[in-house]
Amino acid sequence: MAGLSMISNNNRVFNQWLQIFRKKNNRSLYAQENWKKLEKIELFSNRNSWEKTVLLEILSKNFISLENIKISSEIYDNRRLNLNAYYLVFVNGCLVPSLSDQDIGAWQVKIENTPPYLPLPSPIYSEFFLHLTESLHFETTRIFLPSGKKEEKPLYMVHISEGSIEKDTLNMINYRHIIEIGKGGSGEVIEHFISLNQEKSYFNGNRTLFFLDDETILKHIKLGVENSNSYHFAHHDIHIGNNSTIESNVIMLGTKFSRHQTSVRIHGNYSKISLNSLILLSKNNIGESRTYIEHNKSNCSSRQLHKMIVKKFGKGIFNGLIKVTKGAIKTDGNIINNNLLLDREAEVQTDPQLEIYADDVKCKHGATIGYINEEQIFYLCTRGILYKQAKTIIIYGFVQELLTLIRHQTIKDMILSRLSSFLSEII
Repeated sequence: MAGLSMISNNNRVFNQWLQIFRKKNNRSLYAQENWKKLEKIELFSNRNSWEKTVLLEILSKNFISLENIKISSEIYDNRRLNLNAYYLVFVNGCLVPSLSDQDIGAWQVKIENTPPYLPLPSPIYSEFFLHLTESLHFETTRIFLPSGKKEEKPLYMVHISEGSIEKDTLNMINYRHIIEIGKGGSGEVIEHFISLNQEKSYFNGNRTLFFLDDETILKHIKLGVENSNSYHFAHHDIHIGNNSTIESNVIMLGTKFSRHQTSVRIHGNYSKISLNSLILLSKNNIGESRTYIEHNKSNCSSRQLHKMIVKKFGKGIFNGLIKVTKGAIKTDGNIINNNLLLDREAEVQTDPQLEIYADDVKCKHGATIGYINEEQIFYLCTRGILYKQAKTIIIYGFVQELLTLIRHQTIKDMILSRLSSFLSEII
């Protein structure tokens, strides 16, 4: 299929997106360039049958852009996690100062929604919905931790999204965050995506860029617990310098369709990257986890562990690539994808890949797709454990490796609670 102009009869979707694009005055040159790219990209090329089904469903909808959504502090308090953290609250992608902490420690925040706009690098991984987000985003939040600052208290970013009450209509939410850690700095960022209403529908397109200077440390957690009528398209670009470390854990526990792309470009030597994810899928929901790590310098390591638990016509997609460029010697890369199917209606497609152009490297990849091992259940039952309890132990054991990476008990408890609800129909 050709570009955006061919996606529907009479260009209905194109015109609705164009109206949203024109709704904001003074669009940046960068946004205008991304809009032009939409017209050239073949939306359905290189998509599998599952993705094409979702795209056709999305393109059958109408699109609007709701403004001036206000929520009370009581509603917000009932949805956020109780963490010892600095709070930043966003509603439909826009920062709400009245709900956010005024004291955010060493962190600095600046909102950019009018000219002049600071320049941005080209995307590490370019695709249609990234350009759509960059075209339609309304506000950029720039978050900066100055050089040498070591902030022990995490920055907790609560993203609250409101949908449309109209049938077959999606509220279009697009925004960008830029998180920069200065040389020698260290901190933690927790992103929490939640829905204001469990029935209303919306399209959440978000992009976060991370810039880590030399000798920095960043821990990152993303929690997606949006409603089952929402569509979530996320793109994380990570640029990392010398002797720096980032650990990013992505947990997706809801949404009708989610697609999370993490792309990493290593610009310095002796840096370490850890990317991990857990996705729960059921009832015809589709979840995609995609990663791309580009090793450009020597003596760097990357570790990836991605897991999915799928049941009742849920569909999971994993695609990960480690690329080692010429001269990136002593690279140590590892990518693992493990998938647990809870019934015969669940499906997963997985494709971890290596692309190596340098000598003296150590890289490996692997993937597993399987059902609960009946021999393991039998063994536990011989030890006096009931069948359902044995099944539960095995499933919880499957996620334990990822839970150990999260130091906040409140977040662990929330994940386990969602997992318990997810398993309630089958155990």
